Amino acid sequence: MPKLIRKIRRKIEKLRYREQYSLVVTDKRSGDTVHLMPPRDDCIWADPFPLERDGLLYIFIEQQFAGKNGTLGYITLQSDMSCSGFNQVLEKDFHLSYPHLFESDGELYMIPESNENNSIDCYRCTSFPGVWEFHRTLIPGICAVDTDIIRHNGVFYLVANVAEKPGDSLNQKAFVYYSDSFPDGSWTAHPANPVVDSAAFSRNAGRVFSKDGKLVRPAQDCARFYGRTMHLMEIEELSPSVYREAMLSDILPPEQYNSPGYTAIGTHTYNESEHYIVTDIKTKKRRFP
Repeated sequence: MPKLIRKIRRKIEKLRYREQYSLVVTDKRSGDTVHLMPPRDDCIWADPFPLERDGLLYIFIEQQFAGKNGTLGYITLQSDMSCSGFNQVLEKDFHLSYPHLFESDGELYMIPESNENNSIDCYRCTSFPGVWEFHRTLIPGICAVDTDIIRHNGVFYLVANVAEKPGDSLNQKAFVYYSDSFPDGSWTAHPANPVVDSAAFSRNAGRVFSKDGKLVRPAQDCARFYGRTMHLMEIEELSPSVYREAMLSDILPPEQYNSPGYTAIGTHTYNESEHYIVTDIKTKKRRFP
């Protein structure tokens, strides 16, 4: 019954408020922060993956218009925090999101969320930033979202959120696969799968990064609803036989953007580049005065 009540309340909320994802960018050097809004009320910008090249910040994102599939592309940010429009790089006849970027042997790859295609696919950038070609399917026949690639102690690890059978939640279980090469190696399922089994800590929220000698995995907290908050999880041990992690800290929706009739209610992606931190923010705006 409580789950049904929550669903009813969410439907009522969506009738009263317009919900939207947009981006928040912080310059780590100055502390300056800018809230980047998408161009229209029926559009979201979400799942940001930043990459710095030639003095510019490129932020690869999902753009989605109401009732349509998400597409992938990038925006650029100048040093004065001014922002370009959206430049599309990938569109399919199924939904795309979470444009995970991974560099290996001088090549740049993207592994987008494409669970509607029942596969984890990999694309290679042939002309930065706008030209991407399909490279190969990493794992076929899998219902998975929000894939991350990690290279650790000479081994490649693929972390994804997997629904093992129809009807299973994609927010509940994280699975790990490993390979001795990327992108053309074969992937072996980790013996500890699912390595995380919790709606509060399972779903990936950005690429794994190293900080103060620790390997950190951003994770979504979807226990109450999808995209509510995030946790930073320290991967304490990672090998082809062991996976162990523990929570370091929380990331909450930024309150400074709240105003009458406009509230930050969620955040579900965290990524860093050399000079910037980029997150997304879910807001609700009153539809009627």
